[in-house]
Amino acid sequence: MKKNIKKIIKIFVYILIVFCCLLALAEISLRYILPCESVKTKTLAYLSQTVGADIKVDKISASLFGIKLNNVSVDVLGNNLFRSKNVQVELNPFRLLIGHLYISKIVVQEPSLQITRDKDGVFNFEPLLTEQKQQTSDQKLSVPFDIRIKNLSLRNGQISFTDSKDNIKANLQNLNFNLHKFSFYKPFYFD
Repeated sequence: MKKNIKKIIKIFVYILIVFCCLLALAEISLRYILPCESVKTKTLAYLSQTVGADIKVDKISASLFGIKLNNVSVDVLGNNLFRSKNVQVELNPFRLLIGHLYISKIVVQEPSLQITRDKDGVFNFEPLLTEQKQQTSDQKLSVPFDIRIKNLSLRNGQISFTDSKDNIKANLQNLNFNLHKFSFYKPFYFD
C-alpha cells in the first residue's frame, strides 16, 4: 500500500517537473528566441489595416503572463489621436485553454488623447468610425473568447480638445481612473 502511494507521488512530482520545464521553455522562447521584430511588424500591420489607423509601437515585450508595449501611438490621416508611454497587459494563460481571455490587469501610463474638429465640423476620429461601419456591414462582429478584464487603470492621462470651427480649446490633465471586473456581458464598476 505504501509503495503504491509513493509511486503515485513520484509520478505526480515527475509530471509537475515536466510541466514546469515546459512553462520555463515557453517563457524563454517568448522572451529570447521568438523573432519579435517580424511578429511586431505583422501584428501592427494587421491592426492598422483592421482599425483604419496607423498604429506604432517602439518596443513589445512578451511573456507567458503578459505583454508590455512601449511608446504606443495611433495616428489617423497623419494626425496623432492617441499616445501612451507604455501599456502593460497581464493575463492568465491557463484560462485560454477553456476559452476565456481573462486579463488580470491593464495599466496604461500617461495616455494622451487629442480630439480635434476642423473648420468643416469633422472630428479627427471620424475616419475610424466609417471604417468600423464598413467592417460591421461586411461581416458580423463576434468575440471569439469570453473576454474579462479584472482591472483597467489609466494613470496620469490627458485629453486635449481643439475645435477649429467654434474656436474652442479644452485640456484635461492628471486623469486617473480604475475600471474593475470589466466584461462585455455584465455591468462593471469604476472609480
